Amino acid sequence: MLSQVNPNSIAICLNDQKISYQNLKSMVDDKILGRGPIFLRAQTSIDFIVTVLACLEQKLPCIVIPSNYSSEEVESLKKRVGKEKLHSECAIILLTSGSQGEPKVVQISLKNINANIRAISKCLEFDKIKAQVLFLPLSYSFGLIGQLLVALSLGKTTYIADHFLKVKAIIETHQINMISGVPDHYNTLLKLLKKNTEHITHVISAGAPLSLVARRKLVECFTNATIYNNYGQTELTPRALCLSSKDPNFLTDATGRIVPGLSYRIINSQIEFHGPQVMLGYLGEEPLEDNWLKTGDIAEDNDGLITILGRNDDLIKIDGKRFSLTQIQHAIGDYLEIQDVICIHSLDSNQKITIFLKNYDISSAQISDINKKLGITTTLTNYQKVNEFPKLENGKIDKKALIS
Repeated sequence: MLSQVNPNSIAICLNDQKISYQNLKSMVDDKILGRGPIFLRAQTSIDFIVTVLACLEQKLPCIVIPSNYSSEEVESLKKRVGKEKLHSECAIILLTSGSQGEPKVVQISLKNINANIRAISKCLEFDKIKAQVLFLPLSYSFGLIGQLLVALSLGKTTYIADHFLKVKAIIETHQINMISGVPDHYNTLLKLLKKNTEHITHVISAGAPLSLVARRKLVECFTNATIYNNYGQTELTPRALCLSSKDPNFLTDATGRIVPGLSYRIINSQIEFHGPQVMLGYLGEEPLEDNWLKTGDIAEDNDGLITILGRNDDLIKIDGKRFSLTQIQHAIGDYLEIQDVICIHSLDSNQKITIFLKNYDISSAQISDINKKLGITTTLTNYQKVNEFPKLENGKIDKKALIS
């Protein structure tokens, strides 16, 4: 898993600690773990990273516990793992964010991880960078597998920020080439970064749809960078689609093109994926049928350019027309030229939505124009102004908390 290209180069920088690849390998080799599976609470620490790498090296299943889990939740997870049989190839277990319901327990193999590394290194042009900054939680597949393990396998330096506010200082102090986050991270980061971004060449976004407004602002801010919009799931280890700002379709609603190694199909408007990145399966559930992952996401395919419209249960009909909440959200944000828009089903009816705007007062004239933009006569009126969007640990919007 660790690069052998230059053992003296720096692998990890965390606060005042700088760990070379040679030292990191020694720490991994010296780590004695005993019998598995190993339950490991995610921490932004060298020891956490060493333990994960040691588990992979010693072929011991590693169950990564989110740092915000209570002791009761940890015990419940341990009991669940204890009574279920792990897949024989299970290397890492990660939990989904729970943004679409209860978190699921995802079993991932070393084969899955290596397939991801090959795909990511190619589609994100990882070979062109020297250093990245990582502030995503290491219990999150995007952070741990999607960025950190890729960098470690390719001999790149990763500056790890244990607090989001440290990212600005790292970017302005060090020659960082790559940053990665969810769209809401960039909402904040764009307000913090006023200068000294010329050395950034790769800006990676995943975890949620990247709006047209956000795409334009990222292109304007990071003048020397390629912006990469990504789609995936923990079950896909975790990347499936990628679209860069070099693509002429970047400033559209398109989501991306399939990453190397995966294939896809769309059945009854829902996209499914097949390939070496697809997980081993959910703990305690039946294996996937023919190794095809049914995502539950509605998609459109335009000659290999895929647009994810949203979850199957996020579709609504207005004036007989079918819309996804993401489409409405992006239409509103694009018209108002703001990023902080969230659309959620109202509790009383799935055919009604509540539209949350962060620190923005919308006028009746603007509402009328948005209706015209969407081509509807039934007026969307349930707008709510909020001061902040509640967040999950991984930076995504906590929709459950928003409507509670």
